Amino acid sequence: MLSGEAKETLKEIVTGNLLFDEPMENHTSFHVGGPAEVLIVPKDESDLIRAINFANENSIRMTIIGAGTKLLVSDDGLSGIVIKMSSCLSDLRIFGCEVEAGAGLIMSNLSRSVGEQGLSGLEFAVGIPGTVGGGVIMNAGAHKSSLSDVVKSVKAITLEGEEREFTKDELGFDYRKSILQGSSMIVISAKLALRSGSVEEISEKMNGYLKWRKENQPLDFPNAGSIFVNPPGQVAGKLIDAADMGGFVIGGAQVSEKRCNFILNLGNAKASDIRSLITLVKKRVYERFKIRLECEIRFMGFQDEDSSMD
Repeated sequence: MLSGEAKETLKEIVTGNLLFDEPMENHTSFHVGGPAEVLIVPKDESDLIRAINFANENSIRMTIIGAGTKLLVSDDGLSGIVIKMSSCLSDLRIFGCEVEAGAGLIMSNLSRSVGEQGLSGLEFAVGIPGTVGGGVIMNAGAHKSSLSDVVKSVKAITLEGEEREFTKDELGFDYRKSILQGSSMIVISAKLALRSGSVEEISEKMNGYLKWRKENQPLDFPNAGSIFVNPPGQVAGKLIDAADMGGFVIGGAQVSEKRCNFILNLGNAKASDIRSLITLVKKRVYERFKIRLECEIRFMGFQDEDSSMD
């Protein structure tokens, strides 16, 4: 727990948004989660580095999040300092067909912005609500495309404040994975190699993807998108449906009947409800098909959070 003196020091050094005992339900797409002891939305990279240095110097636990779209935070909340990267570091610079996007830029906004400039290659991201930083870490994708298709390089810093740059080959991209996953690196920006295209054709493609999303995904209730990655040669949602879990409810959480790889907050769910439902889905699919589903979302604040990723 941070001392009163530490909190007063943070008020002096942080120039961005600084919140104490902030409910994480306000910062996750599931709309669940207990309070963050301290939540910081840095104003810029310098502000971020000051917060990192302060946490290191005072041995304070630090947690980095993006837009909270692939995140389940426990009902107990998060101790220490939580740094939220969305709403900051969201610059976009365009150099011909190459762009540099800040880690806090929302991917759907990036997709639209470059599309309006006649740059193709990010149409698939028009429905992805997460940040560029989070997208790079998990190699976000949709419609058989992913960020690894366009990433040229990534700038990141360590929790000690050391800056590094990774080429695409060094990032070790795989399906919903990169070497940054589970590391202590904080993505600052990404350079993307796009291609010239017709604004009209790009817009038409995006509209098609958005229409598909509206027709095929449950958008009426808070959720975190796909909960599980697709096992090799399988579709996670179909396995869950075949295990008779579609529509199953625990507390205020439900497996979507429209798309079984989604879990919905029906309005009064707790993080524990969602966590229990995820555990049960994994158990039922394994019992029926002997296939272990791997979670696509991150778990934070749970005592045994690592086991959730099995």
